[in-house]
Amino acid sequence: YDVKTGITIGGEYILDSDKDLTFGAGFEYQLTRETEFKDKFNFIPVYALARYQFDAFYMTVKAGYNLLQFENLPEEAETTGGLFYGIGGGMTFDKFQVELLYSVNNGEIGTKTGINIMDIKYSKISLSVGYKF
Repeated sequence: YDVKTGITIGGEYILDSDKDLTFGAGFEYQLTRETEFKDKFNFIPVYALARYQFDAFYMTVKAGYNLLQFENLPEEAETTGGLFYGIGGGMTFDKFQVELLYSVNNGEIGTKTGINIMDIKYSKISLSVGYKF
């Protein structure tokens, strides 16, 4: 299904390293998105990341787990999170960074008795701007 454009707020902690390969961790909170059928949902990924630096440009991979929240589900339904992963690249400019990332969020809607109703796979291309502290 088609999903309207949304906003995501997040943060990352990158371990200091003198080498080109660095590691870290991060999280995102995707503000509620709406599908073409007016369903509303959001994911909250928590992930580990690795970056390889080429001067001001870097490549990144991210992998972790995300929670799924879905509005207006029937009382007998519940959501389950799943795998989050992404790949992309970015540039650093002194205290700012710009990143382009392709990522996939997975989750499931099921019954409280454990019956799977629907698998959810939400993939997106995101452009983010960040400030480094």
